[in-house]
Amino acid sequence: MWSSQELSLSSTSPMRIVLLVAVMAVASWLAQHKTIEAYSTPITPLYVVAPEKSVDQRIITVVFPWRESGYCTSQFRITATESPTRVVVDQVMARTIGTDEICAGVGTDGVTAGDTLQPQAPLGDRIVTRAQGCKQLEVRQPAAGLGPTTPTGSRS
Repeated sequence: MWSSQELSLSSTSPMRIVLLVAVMAVASWLAQHKTIEAYSTPITPLYVVAPEKSVDQRIITVVFPWRESGYCTSQFRITATESPTRVVVDQVMARTIGTDEICAGVGTDGVTAGDTLQPQAPLGDRIVTRAQGCKQLEVRQPAAGLGPTTPTGSRS
């Protein structure tokens, strides 16, 4: 093994620093690559919920079919492509939660679940469509204290 002198920071050579950084970069890439592969179950979005007026206007909720009784907050990955007039939501990607993972579970109604998407700009008047089939998604307004249930333009 190494002596304490070899491990001391004061005796660290530039070559050791480069090697350490390279090892950390490879480990990070492997962890990220594994995470991307873990999200392998595509789910088609149903609709989106606009943010409440009092919160960051760049955070919208994408709602999708989910028949299980709950889910973990890190279980889904949602991405989108944006233009000045449109937000195109990709398939929601789900992953299986391992038995060794800690899960802050979120309850569902057994029909749908939702997770956040943070576009680069506020949603505003942009049209939201899903990438698969290019179908326009309904943008709902959040019902006061009741979650994402009120369609845009209707009165609660």
